[in-house]
Amino acid sequence: MKQLPSNYQKRPATRGKAIAEVVEISEKLGLPRLMPQTINSHLAKLAAILRYGNEKGWVPGFPASKLHVRDDVDPSDKRDPFSIDQLQKIFTSSVWSPGMVERTARPQRFWVPLMALFTGARIGEIVALRPQDFEMKQGILVIKIANDPAHRKTKGRRSRVIPVHSELVRMGLDDYVSARREAKAQLLFEGEKANSLAQWGDSLSDWFARTLTKLEMPSPKLTFHSFRHSFEDALRVRTH
Repeated sequence: MKQLPSNYQKRPATRGKAIAEVVEISEKLGLPRLMPQTINSHLAKLAAILRYGNEKGWVPGFPASKLHVRDDVDPSDKRDPFSIDQLQKIFTSSVWSPGMVERTARPQRFWVPLMALFTGARIGEIVALRPQDFEMKQGILVIKIANDPAHRKTKGRRSRVIPVHSELVRMGLDDYVSARREAKAQLLFEGEKANSLAQWGDSLSDWFARTLTKLEMPSPKLTFHSFRHSFEDALRVRTH
C-alpha cells in the first residue's frame, strides 16, 4: 500500500490496472503516493473485519493488532492556510464575479468555498447539506451538521451547530436556502451525491483543484481543506 499512488483509480494512466502494474507505472511517472492516514484508514477497516472474525471464533488471536503506518508529519503541517492575497485572487476570479451565482447552473461552486471559509466546515459536510439543516436560533441563522448514518457521517461521528456569518447572509445565502426549501429540494446543492464510501464532495474537490491550478496556485499543500486552516488561523488571531 505504501507503494500505491494516490487516487490511482481516477488517473488515466493507472485506472483499471492490476496493483503490480499500478506500482510500476507510479514509479516510472513519479506519482504522489498514498498518505499514511489513508493507508491507516484502510488498515482500520481490515482490522474491523479481523476483529469480528476473532469474536466469532473464526480467526485465532488478533493479527491486525498495532498494524499501522507511522506518519512523521504533524497534522498541522499537511496543509497550508490561504494567505490574504491568495484568498483575494480566488474570490475575484470569474466564478465569484457580480451576478454569477444567479446565472450559474452549479451554485455549489459559488457557495461551498465561501461557506468553508466563513464556517470552517469540511467540504463533505457542506456539500451534503439539506435545506432543513438551516434554522433560526435566537434571531441567528445556524447550520446543523448532524451525524446521520443514513445520509452523512461526520468526522468522529459528532454533531454540531454553526452560526452563519453575517457576510454570507449579506451575500444572499439565506435567500438561496429559502428558495431551495420552497422548491422542496432534497439537497441544498442539486446534482451532488456521495461516492461508494458514503463520502461527499469528490467532484467539487476535483473542480477546485483545477481552479487552483488555473490560478497558478498548484501547491500540494494548498487544497480545499486550506479554507479550514484559514478559518482556524483567523480564530486564533481573534482570541489572542
